[in-house]
Amino acid sequence: MEVGAELSLPALPALRMGPRALTAVLLGLWALTVHSAWTGARFEVTDIGIEGAELMNAAQIRSIADLGGLPSFAVDPQAVEQKLESYAEIDGAEVRLRWPAQVVIEIEERRPIVEWQDGTQVWWLNASGVAFIQREPHPGLVRVVAEQPVLEIDQDALLPAILPEVLWEAVAVAEQLPHIGDLTYSPVHGIGFEDPRGWKVIVGQGGDLEAKLQVYAALTAALMERGVNVQLVNIEDPSAPYYKVMR
Repeated sequence: MEVGAELSLPALPALRMGPRALTAVLLGLWALTVHSAWTGARFEVTDIGIEGAELMNAAQIRSIADLGGLPSFAVDPQAVEQKLESYAEIDGAEVRLRWPAQVVIEIEERRPIVEWQDGTQVWWLNASGVAFIQREPHPGLVRVVAEQPVLEIDQDALLPAILPEVLWEAVAVAEQLPHIGDLTYSPVHGIGFEDPRGWKVIVGQGGDLEAKLQVYAALTAALMERGVNVQLVNIEDPSAPYYKVMR
């Protein structure tokens, strides 16, 4: 080659990226990132911890929350809390996210005070009268058997199914007379029970329970002393109790 000779090369086109093209590239990269995160296993919620549950088991709470298979960044804690709290069994819920894919659900349950048999269905009732399905045996609850279904089970599960006063009276009777078995309930006569000595007792609803039970004790003692074959004792009105004899 001669010294000083020039060599001509083919020109390369200049690559210029306008704002629209740059935006399209960035959007594509963002979509790819989101797709990878959504379908990847790293962020998939598989570890769901349950705290505070005693009456409900962990599987039931996880089923209500319905978080399986979701990526952690798609979980809305507030929405999950509201969903959990729409169930009568759950009085409060707190949902916490822990990076990268753990969810912790802490709940506060409604505590039943009465086990209520309403026809063929057994319900648990808390102190406010909210009813929820019996899930597991829970010893120590006052048991009431309704002569006919009386609970008002509404579409809104958080509304009282019966007046709380009825439940508190049932609990009070059971505490005062621990030797009796199941209590009964009638919309007309209120709380009652079967005396272990063989007769039915109508306590009623409202009024001075202590006075009623004092009258009952005195009346039954007198009847037993006289050898009366009692069928029914009614103390709804402690000032005017009455009884029926077997024929």
